Amino acid sequence: MSSSGRRVRSRRTSPVVVTHAGTPAGAAVVRALVSGAAGAPTPVVALASSERPAPDDLPGDLVRLVEDADLVVPTVADHLSGARAVVHVLAPDDLAGELADHGRRERLTREIQTLVLAGAATGVRHLVLVTSAMVCGASADNDLPLPEDAVRAAGSASGLVADLVAAEEALESAAAIHPGLTTTIVRPATLVGGTDTIITRHVAAPRLLRLKDSAPAWQLCHVDDLGAAISYVVSAQLAPVVTVGCEGWLDQDRFEELTALRTVELSTAAATGIAHRLHRIGSLPSPATDLSYVAQPWAVGSSRLRAEGWRPAYDNSTCVEVLLDDARAHRMGATRRFDRKDGAAIGAASAAVAVGATAAIMRRRRKKGST
Repeated sequence: MSSSGRRVRSRRTSPVVVTHAGTPAGAAVVRALVSGAAGAPTPVVALASSERPAPDDLPGDLVRLVEDADLVVPTVADHLSGARAVVHVLAPDDLAGELADHGRRERLTREIQTLVLAGAATGVRHLVLVTSAMVCGASADNDLPLPEDAVRAAGSASGLVADLVAAEEALESAAAIHPGLTTTIVRPATLVGGTDTIITRHVAAPRLLRLKDSAPAWQLCHVDDLGAAISYVVSAQLAPVVTVGCEGWLDQDRFEELTALRTVELSTAAATGIAHRLHRIGSLPSPATDLSYVAQPWAVGSSRLRAEGWRPAYDNSTCVEVLLDDARAHRMGATRRFDRKDGAAIGAASAAVAVGATAAIMRRRRKKGST
């Protein structure tokens, strides 16, 4: 018997919209969804931009690619129609681009507001925002691992991390007036796998900066594992906050052993002073507070995902190898000489301090050799 009523698309075949599909994290989410990482393959509407076009190897059969998608105009709703979820990918994976985007915080806030309104207008039931575990801050007082309900370090955040905090706050404010919309914030550890982050730059310096009396907990997350995690989040509608990372973490000694990099050690006060001066005179775009992310712990436990059956395919040791590959890919490794001016080009506070300290060591050695 046929029905004359309106045809309703099955939830299982309704697409998921993924924004910023041209980034390493965004592309990984697209691949995971269409491959059925959490069950049946899911069709995807992939939104990319001219600045970050989608990679050529995205699966074609289940992907509808939208180039030059503008996420801050109401017409973005045209791409959300019929979708059951929107995954908005803001995870840090392109440090150079993020530092060059001087209006980033305002743009991210507008993107969130526009997507929430467009989602509400088109019947989207679930909006997933991917940021970073960095929003919880790095501190010696942090629980290990950080729980999903860890307090956001809104007051102490600065730089690119403060941009992500603002995005999360914008989502919570906008979603509060749309009670029918489920929202999820996904906070991964440092991403590896074709990425460019402050940790990529940290290991790309001529020597690895080690701060005295610090106790970092090194935890990484491969973009493929993040993609699979998002598939679980969408499938099970996990909320309100989900964390993603490798199993456990590495201490400083083990991290140094795996990188096989020479180190330069400074006191926290000395390193912070150098970074503050570089930032104040405009030579370093990242704030000195970013040093805390290589000095103090901020590892996560991924408990909600694990309860759903998700497991990372990569461990921290393997991810360190990928991290080093990422650093080499950006041509900032030992294949070229560094001098003091490279601190600004490197971008990350820890790398800039390491460059300066290494240059000082080399000057002392040359001076001794000439006497």
